[in-house]
Amino acid sequence: MKNLMKLSLCLLSFTFLLVSCGESSTKGNWTSADIEKCKTEGIQDIESDAELQEMMALIGTANDEFVSCMCEKFEEKYASYSIADIEAEKMSEEEAGMMLIGCAGDIEDLMKLGEAELEKESADSEYGDGWSEEQGQDFINGCIGDDAGMELYCICVLGNIITEFDASDLEDWGEEDYEVIAKRYSDCLALMPE
Repeated sequence: MKNLMKLSLCLLSFTFLLVSCGESSTKGNWTSADIEKCKTEGIQDIESDAELQEMMALIGTANDEFVSCMCEKFEEKYASYSIADIEAEKMSEEEAGMMLIGCAGDIEDLMKLGEAELEKESADSEYGDGWSEEQGQDFINGCIGDDAGMELYCICVLGNIITEFDASDLEDWGEEDYEVIAKRYSDCLALMPE
């Protein structure tokens, strides 16, 4: 029994020496290896994702600066990089977004980025690629002219045009082009006022 106790004490002492001599990460104090791994993998994630690259370009924050900031936030929250990596996968979009905000530069720039993204989505969904809401409305107003009864017809024609033409194509159109379009989209003629 005494030998077992001595062996246990020796093993305990040896374990204590190994732990105290070895470097390990803790919450708020990661090892240099954990910090380096976090930064390396963070930059690789950005470089392998075109959407992330576009976002970084829009907000004007350098990849390494952004990743360093994110690693600091993870270090404050988690005991090691391996734990942070696992927990990051479980984060909701809201949690991840809140973490990103502090590292993504000026909040005003982020708001502008969000507004631009919403405008783009709105224009793409309503008018198609290459068409802005203003261009679509200008076309409808020009088509209607002084006859408000033409609105449904003009909306129908615009719906057809945006699927076949880019908005820049209309810049060079003359009256004859519009006459050809009117014949081409004869299905819209039923919407003209009588």
